[in-house]
Amino acid sequence: MPAFQPRYALTTWLYHSPGPRFKAESDAFYHCHHRSRAANAAAVGRVSSNKENVPFRSMVTKLLRSPFRRHLLKSMYEQEWTQSLRDSHVHTEAFGQYMATHEHELQVIEAATIQVLDTFRAKDGGKTSRLPRTKEELMHRLTDKDSQKFLQSLQLHWF
Repeated sequence: MPAFQPRYALTTWLYHSPGPRFKAESDAFYHCHHRSRAANAAAVGRVSSNKENVPFRSMVTKLLRSPFRRHLLKSMYEQEWTQSLRDSHVHTEAFGQYMATHEHELQVIEAATIQVLDTFRAKDGGKTSRLPRTKEELMHRLTDKDSQKFLQSLQLHWF
């Protein structure tokens, strides 16, 4: 689609292993990262002594290590993403159709988020769970000061 404002994109480069002679070095690197998972698990309860946060942190750790992370990030930046599209493209009929598809994608992500939260809540005591019920509650919890400290200590792997 034609754009009349500059847009920026984050590009992630993936590489192919250069060959067997580098295998030992690569294995050592990933073995070290594999060990760090135990350290991350310990961090779930260590960053704050608040016991209520342990189930939330466990849930967030699982979400951020899953393919659902893509959808979670789209939800976090929903307004900026939508505004960027509106600011960057000529408003044609094709663009209107694209925006309808975009809005539908956001609705699907919200429905999936609610379903994921319901699953985590069911495993955490159901009605007595203090885990978020809605996307808005989740976004609020993710952006609070305590959660930000935890997220900064969490190591995520690219693949």
